[in-house]
Amino acid sequence: MALTFGSVLDDVSGDTDALEEMLSGPAPDSGGPELEADPDPGWDEPAPTLAGRLGAAAKSRAPKSVKVTAALKKDVQGKTAFLLAMGASAWQARDEPCGAAMLEAVPDVSAALADIFCDSPDIVKWFSAGSGYMKWLNLAVALQPVAQTVFRHHVSHTLDTGDGAEQDWSGYAAA
Repeated sequence: MALTFGSVLDDVSGDTDALEEMLSGPAPDSGGPELEADPDPGWDEPAPTLAGRLGAAAKSRAPKSVKVTAALKKDVQGKTAFLLAMGASAWQARDEPCGAAMLEAVPDVSAALADIFCDSPDIVKWFSAGSGYMKWLNLAVALQPVAQTVFRHHVSHTLDTGDGAEQDWSGYAAA
């Protein structure tokens, strides 16, 4: 039984010779020319992997070591205290005892955080670069009274409108 292109296993299942021929594939052609091996591409080492390239890129972007002087540490502590004081004063407006306790702790907390922050070259670089985030910080300081007023008027409903009239809280979901 000869096999033809498109034969299926059912066509040869009774003929073991045909089955072996189909499964073994064509016989190698011994009449063709000898092929030479490909030339050596000349690479001494394999191409870097993705992980290797990412690691090299991360090392090149790593911040240079920053010498932490007493002045730099004092600057980091002052900026940290400023940020903490903003949050603590907003907290105090909502919760007097807890916010006041935080305001009182700002100097000690900012000193402890400055010790931690100065261990990281990234954070020291961020604090010492300053100009970018200081603009946003100044905006936050300018908007803080507005945010407190909006909170007192629309969230906590503790703002006295000054007209002496009893306010109707039925339109507020939180009331």
